Amino acid sequence: MSRRFQIAVLSDIHYAGPREQAVGDDYETRVIANPFLRRVLRLYREHIWLRYPLRQNGQLDRFLASVPEVDFVIANGDYSCNTSAVGLSDDTAMESAQLCISKLRGKFDERLRLSFGDHELGKLRLMGTRGGLRLKSWERGLAELGIRPFWRIDLGNYVLFNCVSTLIALPVFDPDAQDPDNADPPPADGVAKRDHDLLEASVKPTVQRLITKTSLVPGLDWDATSYTEGNEALMALGSISHPKLKPAIDAVQRGVQAITTYIKTNETNATAVTNSLEAAMQKLSQAQTPYIDEVEKEMAAQQEQPK
Repeated sequence: MSRRFQIAVLSDIHYAGPREQAVGDDYETRVIANPFLRRVLRLYREHIWLRYPLRQNGQLDRFLASVPEVDFVIANGDYSCNTSAVGLSDDTAMESAQLCISKLRGKFDERLRLSFGDHELGKLRLMGTRGGLRLKSWERGLAELGIRPFWRIDLGNYVLFNCVSTLIALPVFDPDAQDPDNADPPPADGVAKRDHDLLEASVKPTVQRLITKTSLVPGLDWDATSYTEGNEALMALGSISHPKLKPAIDAVQRGVQAITTYIKTNETNATAVTNSLEAAMQKLSQAQTPYIDEVEKEMAAQQEQPK
């Protein structure tokens, strides 16, 4: 029988820890030299979007207090206010994200699924004056916060999965990393360096998890019907555009297809065995009925004989 799943989704939490709060609500405008742009941003903040961007922690507290019992909670990123605009590579933003995620994990534990947001990776300021993507932010999100670049939830006939869209479209975002304040600016071959860094930080560990999992005995050491490592490896490999990775992608795809075939074969075999057992039981029932009837008649005749 199918069941209903309850899922809570929250996004753009914009939690501000003590260090980000100390930066002040004018952190965006005071670094803009152009008075016209500075005025435009102030008007935007005052009349359109969040006059006090560093004073929104109560939103998370209200969510935690009011959310009902659910099967999963999906947090779609932006765990800090990203006041430095360079993501988790900045310690002030990291502090906010750690406090935020700690609250979420304390409430939901294993039911929580985390996603990367642009506040984790770094993004240009609203007026494009500073900031941008930082590789260190990506690395700290993986290693220190435990945010997974890909995850999957199977819910009966439905599948939910998450991926980091910024990685998929990373060549588009490369100009965002050209900020002169970047302590580690991309070289002239920035795309190649980015691919190499992604290979070391994401692809290799993800593929190794797949190899480790599938080297064990399916059905005994791991469940082939619910493993996620195959799709995670394909997503990681697909984030890098390099012709030399095509054989690896093809090999993983064939492996995933083989596991899918294995699952279907087992299901088909299980169905065939079940059908055979049912047919055998029917034949047995039909065969034993005359015998039982005959025994019952003999027993009834014996009881009717005078003693």
